[in-house]
Amino acid sequence: MEHLTQQLIEQGWAFFQEIESHGGVKGAFKAGWIQSQVQEVREKTEKKILSRKQKLVGVNDYPNAREKMDPEAIEPPVTVEATDTEYSLFPMYRAAAPFEALRLDTEREVKRHGNDRRPRVLPVLIGDPVMRKARASFSAGFFGVAGFHILPEQVHQGWNDAALAALDSEANIVVLCGSDANYEAFGASFAELFSKKNKDKLLVLAGCPQACIDSLSKAGFEFFISAQINAVEMLRTIQKRLNIING
Repeated sequence: MEHLTQQLIEQGWAFFQEIESHGGVKGAFKAGWIQSQVQEVREKTEKKILSRKQKLVGVNDYPNAREKMDPEAIEPPVTVEATDTEYSLFPMYRAAAPFEALRLDTEREVKRHGNDRRPRVLPVLIGDPVMRKARASFSAGFFGVAGFHILPEQVHQGWNDAALAALDSEANIVVLCGSDANYEAFGASFAELFSKKNKDKLLVLAGCPQACIDSLSKAGFEFFISAQINAVEMLRTIQKRLNIING
C-alpha cells in the first residue's frame, strides 16, 4: 500500500508541475495540453470498449435480446457546439454509439423484410468442457450486441458429427467453441468437411489460436473472434457479408 501511495504522490506531483509549466490550468487548456491528455485516455478507453474488455452493460455486453425497438422511432442525439471560443474544446462523444448503430441496422433489416432476416448464430461446442462453455458464452454476447439471434447450443463428442449437424441447421453463422488444443487437434478437419458441403453459412472460430491460425484459415474458418479484436469492425464486416448493410 505504501508503495502505491508513493507512486500516486510522485505521478500526481509530476502532473501538477506539467500544468504549472504551461502557466496553470488556463494556460494548459489554451495550449491544448489538457485536451491532449484527455484524448489519450479516451482513445485507450475506447479501444477497451470496442474490444468489449470494458463493459457497457446492455450495450456491448449482456444485451437484452427480447427488447423490442422501432429503429425509425429513435431520434438522433442532439449535439451542441460552442462558437467563437479561443480554446480547443472536447468533441462530443458517446461510447455506446458504435454498438447501438450495429443493433439498429439489424433491426431496420428485420423491420423491412421480416424476422427471417435476423441473423441466426449456432454455437457448436466440442472438446474441453470448461473452455467450450466459456467461449460459447463469449460468442453469444459478441453476436448478441448486434441483435443477432443465438440458437440453442449444440454439444458434440466428435468433429465429424458436429460439422454435419451444423450444416443441417438453420444458422447463418456457425461458431466452433472449444479449447486451443482442440482446435489444433481437429479444427482444420472440421472446417474442411464443413466447407466442402457448405453453401451459404459463415464459419467462425471462438478464439485466436496463434499456433494454428493459418492452417485453420486455409481450412475454411473466415472469422476469428476474441477479446483482442475490434468487435464493431468485425460485426460490421459480417453484417455486410449477410447483406444487412451495403458493403
